[in-house]
Amino acid sequence: MAGQLMLSRIFSGGLNETHERGAGDGVKKGIVVLSLFDGMSCGMIALERAGIIVKKYYASEIDKYAQIVSEKNYPDIIRLGDITKWREWKIEKPDIIIGGSP
Repeated sequence: MAGQLMLSRIFSGGLNETHERGAGDGVKKGIVVLSLFDGMSCGMIALERAGIIVKKYYASEIDKYAQIVSEKNYPDIIRLGDITKWREWKIEKPDIIIGGSP
């Protein structure tokens, strides 16, 4: 139920207005995204086009050419590398997990 509510808020645009971690203390609005098999960060492209504010975007990708494109377009993305090393990641709890495995 909570997941459905979150998706509903994301796609209705309401999340940008209401989702603030530490509201009132100057913390950036937006969602925390974990993108698995990120490719050239098409998830970020889709979120931008949908008008969704992204606070942090974590990306797991190993293809070097996809990483080059992603780094050029989105230098602020936090790159995690190989998904098989997920236990080593020190990341903030994501609000949404996206991905497209090969």
